[in-house]
Amino acid sequence: MRRLGLLGLLGLTVPFGLGCESCGSDGVHHLPDAPPPPDAVDGPLDAFVPTGGAMIVAQSPPGPQNGDPSTWQGALAFKIAADGAPALAITGIAATSLHDPADVVFRAASSEVLVGNRHGNNSADGVSGSISRFLYDPITQAFTPGGEILGNGLAGVHQLAFDPVTGELFAANVNAGVSRFTFAQGGSATPAGTISSGPTRGVAVAPDGKRLYVSTAANVIRQFALPGGTELAATTIPSTATLHYFALRQGQLYVAALDDNKVYRFQLAADDSLSALPSIDAQAPIAVAFSESGLEMFVTGHRTSNLVMRYRYAAATDSWEPTTELALPSSLGGVSMLPIR
Repeated sequence: MRRLGLLGLLGLTVPFGLGCESCGSDGVHHLPDAPPPPDAVDGPLDAFVPTGGAMIVAQSPPGPQNGDPSTWQGALAFKIAADGAPALAITGIAATSLHDPADVVFRAASSEVLVGNRHGNNSADGVSGSISRFLYDPITQAFTPGGEILGNGLAGVHQLAFDPVTGELFAANVNAGVSRFTFAQGGSATPAGTISSGPTRGVAVAPDGKRLYVSTAANVIRQFALPGGTELAATTIPSTATLHYFALRQGQLYVAALDDNKVYRFQLAADDSLSALPSIDAQAPIAVAFSESGLEMFVTGHRTSNLVMRYRYAAATDSWEPTTELALPSSLGGVSMLPIR
């Protein structure tokens, strides 16, 4: 495996300003040619264009307690012209605009990047948890602050995910289940209660919008019927696992298992139940994302790894082959792919 070095990481800043609480602007109208809402808004696969994409990744020092705000970091960004092309550093989101970020996700309906903030997992700055909003320009790859989402049980926010049918937002809270938010026509976020309970790291919604998957930092994937929230039979992995973030690709669910050094994947049945498929080796993985074509996979490392690991899909064997690694300055969190023009 060939490892790529990284130059030019200094000066990753973005102008910071105080936006309104849950910005009431529709980001589509801020851009002359904003991408239309896709059929699904499940995070890493949203609204890509054929010319490549931009990768954004949260820098997340190992937890569980990060009580010193001076150690909190930002989100790095890279332009990738096509599958397998080099990752070229561009301006990301500065630490001063975030609050200990754990995940990043793209909301195509408003051309926004949403960032889940842990706040040290212990309200170290007086806030239990939040979601920062940034308008994203696919032409310039600029991130403009657009307010924050607070309340409704947010606490040590980890992965974020959208319902691909309704657009509802689900936010995993470190020790307190999942917070739900809906979006008004103008883009403001409205609390919609909570679902699940206890330690929570990853969330994902099935493509038909009928099932929520929740990881628990253990070896269990809890499952809930949507929209009501009835809990269904769980899927258990026979190991320690320490499951974290999910990603969806072509009817399959992927989940990073930090302590197993693997990315597990499952086939979704017609009723959204899971059946195991061969896993992928990775170094302390926490999150997964895919390129526009779905033929390249990006896996971020956490705690003992500061790598973005890249893989190429081999259709003949239905497997993923490692290609290159991108070494970054710190332990990482969530990763997402954004459209570029």
